[in-house]
Amino acid sequence: TPAPAAKAAAAVTLAPAAAKPAAAAKSANVTTLVAQSAQQAVNTTVPQTNIVMEVLNFTGISKQLQNGMAATIFAPDDAAFASMAKKMKFAGGIQDLLKIPELYNITLLHIVPGVALKSSDVSLGKAVTLPSLLGDKLMVAKTGTIGGLQVRVADPVANGMWADVVKADVPFPHNKKAVMHVISAIL
Repeated sequence: TPAPAAKAAAAVTLAPAAAKPAAAAKSANVTTLVAQSAQQAVNTTVPQTNIVMEVLNFTGISKQLQNGMAATIFAPDDAAFASMAKKMKFAGGIQDLLKIPELYNITLLHIVPGVALKSSDVSLGKAVTLPSLLGDKLMVAKTGTIGGLQVRVADPVANGMWADVVKADVPFPHNKKAVMHVISAIL
């Protein structure tokens, strides 16, 4: 039976470990470990946005955004969606979240049309108010020197909760006129 490292090398190269010389197998193992370490570094530094991308596709909004529309997208990270599903006690978790009728409007609330607002566009200690696609106004404030943006629905009666921008100025796939800011909560 091949050693676990040889199995990993075989999986990466799609060639049986026995067909490789020992030096080549060792090289493949090192390459695999470097690739795994690089992926782990990416996973820890870039918040995951798989669910928001799924939501944008599911609601059809991603097609609108890919048509070259300038926009600012405040994209909740995957942890924010998991937290919402847990708070709403969805037995099916995220998949149940995709079934709620309010999902389209929730998504529209997180998008500002017509402007690709970058973190450098907001001055330290200042706030800007922008209309979302839903019509509600979003307040974006810069609170720190390291790009510390926060966003909330401008009407404090709505919920008044600020969401921290955990990763700013992320290019939106397939649209150079749109910018995405990954946020820590669903507005």
